[in-house]
Amino acid sequence: IVQGVGLSAAFRYENARQMIAGGRLSDAMAELDLAVAMDSSHPLYARQRGTLKLINGNLSPAIEDLQRAARLNPADDLAWRTLAIARYEAGDAEAAAQYLESAIRLQRSDVINLLLRARWHVEAGEEEAALAILAEVVQAFPAIVFAPAWEDALGGIGLDRVVAGALSRWERGSPSLIPEAGQGVWLTIIGNRPDLLQQALEDEPEAARFNEMTVATFTCHPQATSLLDAATDDERRRYGYWLLRIRASALDGTAENAAQLVTL
Repeated sequence: IVQGVGLSAAFRYENARQMIAGGRLSDAMAELDLAVAMDSSHPLYARQRGTLKLINGNLSPAIEDLQRAARLNPADDLAWRTLAIARYEAGDAEAAAQYLESAIRLQRSDVINLLLRARWHVEAGEEEAALAILAEVVQAFPAIVFAPAWEDALGGIGLDRVVAGALSRWERGSPSLIPEAGQGVWLTIIGNRPDLLQQALEDEPEAARFNEMTVATFTCHPQATSLLDAATDDERRRYGYWLLRIRASALDGTAENAAQLVTL
């Protein structure tokens, strides 16, 4: 009987997911209510229902569900982050910051956690704290500065300051959230520090091919496109690779191709 109830709750949860994807939020809420009623010990059902209540603006019920989800599964950073957002929306910035710190401790490499913390620092007038977090993000993911919504993430802090902070972290050898090869080369290029480029290239021999593509593309070298065409499957899975392709296509004057790449 217990197994049958669990399967029925899972079925209701899957129904709710499909309804949410289709924009049927009221119907999804009814399915989640049933899933929680059938299995109140499942943290995912509580978290999803709390998230949906938050979207609907029902803050107190949302907080109750999200607190239960975090209590049932303390390792779920998404539950902590969503709870933090709910508490922030409810006007309790102090509790929100504490819950968000729990999410960050669990998953510091999740950029959303860090960008949210940086934004709250900005809104609280704590610009230096926000700058430190943004610099850490850019050190790990230099190509993020080209993302369409990046300006919004800065919260009014100048991009030059953030990139300079990221470059300073790299120079000092500060640990990166994700020590992905090629970070130093990207940082020296977007930070306009050609004096450090050779050092970055020497420090990352394992990324020699990708770094060659990066330098060739940003310096408009005639071999840039052929280097990108010869990229391996692993290199093509990197976000930075596609940014290089877009840039190379735009510089070649093939704007239509660049637009297709943006879509990809």
